[in-house]
Amino acid sequence: MLNTTYIIYFIATIVIGYCIIAKSKYLLYFFIFSIQLESMPIPGQSSIAKYTFYLLLLSYAISKIYNLNKSLFSPRLSLKASAIIAFLMSFATITVLYSIDIPYSIERYFLLLRLLVMVFVIQDQINDFDILHNCIVAYVLSSILISLLAINNLIRGGNLTSALNYRVSAFGTPGEEAHFAASIAPSIVYLFYNVLFIKKNGPAFSLRILILVFLIGALIVSQTRSAWVGTAIAFVILLFYKAKESKSIKPIMSAIVAVSVVILIIALINPAIMSIISLIITNRYQSAFESGGAGRTTIWRYGIEIFKYNYLFGSGFMSFPSAFTRYYQDVNVSGLIHGIYAGRGAHNIYLAILVETGIVGSSIALISLVAYLHRIIKQRNKQMVYLMISVNIAMLTIGIFLDILNRKYFWFIIAITIASIKLDKQMHELSQYNENGICI
Repeated sequence: MLNTTYIIYFIATIVIGYCIIAKSKYLLYFFIFSIQLESMPIPGQSSIAKYTFYLLLLSYAISKIYNLNKSLFSPRLSLKASAIIAFLMSFATITVLYSIDIPYSIERYFLLLRLLVMVFVIQDQINDFDILHNCIVAYVLSSILISLLAINNLIRGGNLTSALNYRVSAFGTPGEEAHFAASIAPSIVYLFYNVLFIKKNGPAFSLRILILVFLIGALIVSQTRSAWVGTAIAFVILLFYKAKESKSIKPIMSAIVAVSVVILIIALINPAIMSIISLIITNRYQSAFESGGAGRTTIWRYGIEIFKYNYLFGSGFMSFPSAFTRYYQDVNVSGLIHGIYAGRGAHNIYLAILVETGIVGSSIALISLVAYLHRIIKQRNKQMVYLMISVNIAMLTIGIFLDILNRKYFWFIIAITIASIKLDKQMHELSQYNENGICI
């Protein structure tokens, strides 16, 4: 008699093998779907995400061997990109070698390498706009799932009545509420972009609105101010582009009316929920001024002083916590000291880069960032410009308050942005040729 478990394993092996060889894009979608689920308290979830990526790498390697003579990049672009990456990685390697905490820097360095491999594989697998769209949809579906679980965590056990003392998260580790909120922010920005710019068609449009409202609700009850600010700025950017495109302020007025209607409906259906939401927003911003953003402003003041110890080349790759531990007791910072202890993170990716790589590394990072944003804006597909610039600005804003450089969701945004730039370039190159393959 056949064992049912073996039958399941056999079927799973056939399905996975088929996806690896013939349908690698489905593995890509599943991996993207798993990015936000990796930190959730589900048995084996971390392993699922890890091994899905390994399978994706295997599938990618097989496809490259099978299509050895094909390239998604022009030779010039490959050479230019390779030179830039080689320079940046060489500098990062040097910062590891002089780090004040070499073992920790080496650990972070290899984490960065894994994240960069992820970025390269994702962007290289996205070879048309349909795949790009499906990747974003897979990420949005994951955001919906973790938001459902987060809201369930809130209402389970009567936490709804004590929401002011309960920061909602679907992640299992305490203190991960901010990263939960940051991870769903790109999905909210995408849905808002979708509502503004994509053709409206009845039930589908209504569904987008409902999902958008639901995810915004999850974002609010996460009580994460950085994600609120980043998302709000992205909304303003999208409304500006919509008003510019339509040459009217009507989209802005429509958005204000829509928000007012949603607030009114919530207030009429359940005034208690509206009261809780307003209290959450009020209390979180009040506490930001009272505590300096949970001690962030004090950390930043310490960080500036610590930067002065190694101002030219910094303290070494990803070594801010070690530098903070070594120098914070020697730093003289006046005023209220809140949340200061050994091993503190920067809670600001820009300050972290400044302290870790000094003036030299920060200058390189700034030039790279400006070039990256400029390349986004230069895309010929204007709607992709609207989406990519807004979602990137949202993440860069969140990075002012949160350490996101070691998070997959941040690098996923970079991956799809690079893919959109690549596809835009390919579409432009194809438009230069007529149907006979002759350059126009």
